[in-house]
Amino acid sequence: MSLIRFEEGCRSGYMRYMIPTTSVIQMKLLQTLDLAYNKLYGGFPKSIGDLYILSFLAFAVNNLSGSIPSEISQLTSLLQVELHNNRFSVSIPREVGTLRNLLIINLNNCKLTGLIPSSVGNLTNLVYLNLNNNQFSGMIPQEIGTLGKIKHLLLNNVGLSGSIPKEIGMLRGLLELDLSLNGLFNRIPATIGNLSNLNALYLYANNLSGSIPEEVCLGNHFTGLVPASLKNCISLRRVRLEDNQLIGSIIDAFGVYPNLDYIDLSNNKFFGKLSPTWSRCHNQTSFKISNNNLSGTIPPEIGEATQLGVLHLSSNHVTGEIPKELGSARETENQSQEEPIQNLFAVWRYDGKIMYENIIKATEEFDSKYCIGVGRCGSVYRAAELQTGQVIAVQKLHSVLTYGGMSSILKFFTAEIQALTEIRHRNIVKLFGFCSHPRHSFLVYEYLEGGSSDKILKSKEKAIALNWDRRINIVKGVANALYYMHHNCSPPIIHRTFGYSAPELAYTMEVNEKCDVYSYGVLTLEVVLGQHPGDLISSLFSPSFSSVCSTAWNLLLKDVLDQRLSLPTYPFAEEVISVAKLALACLNESPRSRPSMEQVCKELSIPNPAS
Repeated sequence: MSLIRFEEGCRSGYMRYMIPTTSVIQMKLLQTLDLAYNKLYGGFPKSIGDLYILSFLAFAVNNLSGSIPSEISQLTSLLQVELHNNRFSVSIPREVGTLRNLLIINLNNCKLTGLIPSSVGNLTNLVYLNLNNNQFSGMIPQEIGTLGKIKHLLLNNVGLSGSIPKEIGMLRGLLELDLSLNGLFNRIPATIGNLSNLNALYLYANNLSGSIPEEVCLGNHFTGLVPASLKNCISLRRVRLEDNQLIGSIIDAFGVYPNLDYIDLSNNKFFGKLSPTWSRCHNQTSFKISNNNLSGTIPPEIGEATQLGVLHLSSNHVTGEIPKELGSARETENQSQEEPIQNLFAVWRYDGKIMYENIIKATEEFDSKYCIGVGRCGSVYRAAELQTGQVIAVQKLHSVLTYGGMSSILKFFTAEIQALTEIRHRNIVKLFGFCSHPRHSFLVYEYLEGGSSDKILKSKEKAIALNWDRRINIVKGVANALYYMHHNCSPPIIHRTFGYSAPELAYTMEVNEKCDVYSYGVLTLEVVLGQHPGDLISSLFSPSFSSVCSTAWNLLLKDVLDQRLSLPTYPFAEEVISVAKLALACLNESPRSRPSMEQVCKELSIPNPAS
């Protein structure tokens, strides 16, 4: 046989035994040994070394303890090792360096101790190394620089100290480097600039100091000047350098970035004047530079940055008048705070001025005691004492129009209103109207008594009342609404703000339908688990996830379902399993591999979706 899989009987239900050493080692032709996602206990069998042609080894998510035997070095055909989420509590054997064919190692959350062996540098074919969440000591071995094919190097929260070795700069194919939550100190090596393919760099929560090299990192104690080369990075989209001790002329340090969307330089020691050329950052929506040493006046050219919605210049030494050009103020310079409300307010079936005054009175000028939620664009308030007796929900934008920025805010208003006024769907909240007055800017919605799923699930009483039948209906209702927004609206409407953002947004900044699909997967798991599924998602998503997720999920599901409810019975049991599997498909790390909402509705057997 060219391939023997030792899986039958191990994936149909939990194995709560020690690893069956005798029966396994007799299978000399075994190439794949997968006992992951069980409840196996005891030690790692030394006899594993007799499986000479083994290429795939997975004992992940069990209760194994003791040491990883040195005999593992005899498995020279190994390509992939998945041992994450066990309790080994010892060091990685130095003999691991003999496994030169290895492509993938995942030892995340194994309670490993000791030093990371320098012999890991012999694994020159390695493309993925995950040692996150262990208890190592010592430094990152400089031999790590010999891993010329590595794409993902993950050393998050592992107890490392010392300096970041300059040899890391030799890993030119690296896509992801995570050294966060350690005790690393000294400077970031200048060789970090060699990592031209890097998509994600995590260095937060260390003790790094000194000047920043050719990469941008935040949340440490950096001092000195921003490197001059940053001025040439014209493709920059987001810059975060807040909460450091950086100095230098603001004009000398930063150039014009046509694609820039967000920049935060707050709480540093930059000085100088604001550059009028920054008006050419036409895509910029947020500019934060509070608590620095800036001086001079605000250049009127900044008003040409028509997308700018957030401008923070507080706690500086800026002087002069606020230019009328700021925030398209030409249109409103003659409008006082007391401008007639009826010219700016429209609520269908209601008198605009009366409705505006009623909302202000009912919320006591948006007092926090009426706040029922906070979103990306604003806070939501319950207005309950209107003269009409109707209860409504009012979404007040975070940024008021008083100090400019009206063009950006009105653009958001226009887009949201145009989309929502065209929607007629039983699973989508109704929009009654809007206000764009300089004092307050808000949308007026239908009020839903139940509140958000997050608040309901946090209440034991409400969560118990939300039985499996109701939870399945919630999941189907959201799927139905998203299908309508994606497939029945022209152009398609992307919800964007519900659930948790898809991981690719961290580096692509591209919002599309598949981002909504990912968020739907998170929300669906939250509904069936009764809590946010972040930890579960992290543990399930490993390089072998795509090959084991559906089976592993069947094994784990009964233990992770909301324990406040009894286990679902017929006919809901099968539906809960189907919903959970579908949620995992929506969480696929590859956007292309996620289903569309049309496919989701078909899987959920929703008749006449979007009706």
